[in-house]
Amino acid sequence: MNERVDMAMATAGKVTTYAGGAGMVLGGLSASDIGVYCGIVVAVLGWLTQLYFSRKRDKREQADRADRRAEFEARMAALLREREP
Repeated sequence: MNERVDMAMATAGKVTTYAGGAGMVLGGLSASDIGVYCGIVVAVLGWLTQLYFSRKRDKREQADRADRRAEFEARMAALLREREP
């Protein structure tokens, strides 16, 4: 029973500490500071989104090039077979 009370008090202390720290940070920020931090978050998320879709496009283009190369080689092989006597 005593251990449960100790654990509950430790958890309550930890939550109170985190809430107090968050309150101090948010209370100390001005509107322009919040705007700057939001802008940084939006910029990083935009960059990550661009990186994700660029990689998908690169993979798609590589697959397309491989398909075209295989088609080209098949056509050339067929042409060479036609020319052989």
